[in-house]
Amino acid sequence: MSLKAIYARVPFVQNSDIPTKLGCELTDDGLLQIDSFQRTSVDGIYACGDSTIWMRSVANAVATGANAGAFLNKDLIKKAFYQN
Repeated sequence: MSLKAIYARVPFVQNSDIPTKLGCELTDDGLLQIDSFQRTSVDGIYACGDSTIWMRSVANAVATGANAGAFLNKDLIKKAFYQN
């Protein structure tokens, strides 16, 4: 039987050091550590897309970006109107 395909899991590398310079934590795999609301370990910093998830696709980047925007908006409203 001949070999038809071979797959390699290429290690992930962040393309920017800005998040780590700001103090954002990384996972063991090098992705930005986020909670279920796209928040990083640094208050006020949200992350999305390929820097946060192994599944690389435009659809996932758009979806996580939309979530990050919605959750950021929610947190800003909460801070502005409910925590004065």
